[in-house]
Amino acid sequence: MELTQFIALIKKNTFLLVTIVVLSIGAACAYSYYQSLFFEGVFIFSVQRIEAVAETPVAGLDGYYFIESARLFGRRLGNLLASKKGAFAKPFEIKQLSDFDYKISVKAKTEPEIRGTITALESAAAADLENLSFETGEYAAYSVAVSEIQIAKKTPDYFLRILISAIAGLLFGIFAALFGRYINE
Repeated sequence: MELTQFIALIKKNTFLLVTIVVLSIGAACAYSYYQSLFFEGVFIFSVQRIEAVAETPVAGLDGYYFIESARLFGRRLGNLLASKKGAFAKPFEIKQLSDFDYKISVKAKTEPEIRGTITALESAAAADLENLSFETGEYAAYSVAVSEIQIAKKTPDYFLRILISAIAGLLFGIFAALFGRYINE
C-alpha cells in the first residue's frame, strides 16, 4: 500500500476514526472522574534501640552483638511486613532502605484508612517483637518506630490520561480501517 492509498483510506474512514477517538476519550474521562481523589501515605519503619545496655566484661559485646541482633530483627521485620502485605484492605508497597529501615507507601480513599494501616502494622510489629522475646528468652533491646509520616492528597493526571486514550483510539481506528479494507478485498 502506498502513502497516497493510505491517506485516501484514512479520508474515507474519517467518521470511524473520529468516533473511536471520541469514545476512547470519553472512557478515559469517565474513568478519571470516578477515580477522582485519593490519599497517598509514605512512612518509614525503623528498628531502634530502646536503651543502652550496661557494659559487660566481654569486650565488643555491646557493639557487634547488638548491631547483628538489630540486623536480624530488621530482617525479621521485613519478612513480617511482606507477610502482612495482602492482609489489609489497602495494599501497600515496601522498599528496603537498609537492614534497619523500610519505606512503606499506602494509597487509600481517606486519610484515616492510611493511619489505620500504620497503627495495625505498628501493633503487628510490636506483637512480633514480644513473640521473638518469648521465643529466645532474651530481653528485646529494640523497638519499631514509625517516622517521617507524609500523607498527601493526589489527583489523577487527567491530561495524560486523555492524551494516551486519544493516541490509543487513533491507532485502534487506523487498525480498524485497515482491517475493514482487508476484509473487503
